Amino acid sequence: MTSTPRVVPPNIESNSMRLLIGALILSLAGCCCQPGGNLGGGGRGDGEGIAGQRPERGPVFSTVNGPVEFQFPPGWFMNQDEHPFDLQCLSKFEEMTTGVFLFHKQDLAEDFTADRLLELQIDDLRSKRDNFEVLEPTQTNATGDKKLTYAVFSGEKGAIRGHYRFTLIEFIANPELVLIALQTAIPSQWDKHKPILEAITQSARVQPGG
Repeated sequence: MTSTPRVVPPNIESNSMRLLIGALILSLAGCCCQPGGNLGGGGRGDGEGIAGQRPERGPVFSTVNGPVEFQFPPGWFMNQDEHPFDLQCLSKFEEMTTGVFLFHKQDLAEDFTADRLLELQIDDLRSKRDNFEVLEPTQTNATGDKKLTYAVFSGEKGAIRGHYRFTLIEFIANPELVLIALQTAIPSQWDKHKPILEAITQSARVQPGG
């Protein structure tokens, strides 16, 4: 893991409109920090979850350089191509993505807070998108075992517009771990996909013994 922020180059774009949208979704690459490894295999299933409900139980995937795992809906799979995240997963039809950076506080400067880390991620994506706007201002939701701080933005890259959901994940019992999740979705599907993305970040847990 490196504690030095690094700008990540954007992903390639496709020729067809469907693949162009997929390329936008995959080009989460506005994030500036690359803490660790990025490869992994995953399984595919069926379904994408139901709007307004927590997703059906599907695969569980873990970050590469840490003991944190997430529950995904059926059909989601790990991106096996090169990417900057410690975990990146895509929905069955690649209309949604979840990318996760994991940091250890001991690798960050003493005065470098988790909130500042979230701000840097957002600012870096803002510099790489046109018409970057706030859809949902920063909010914090504390549960029994973790605190989630999240915000939602929209932005344009070329001819395509995307929605971007940032979530800072902090564990009460494991304060040395800090995670930043960046999730993307297509604006026309946001009402359907928002609860699915929320459920994914809410499912974050530190593996027993981790």
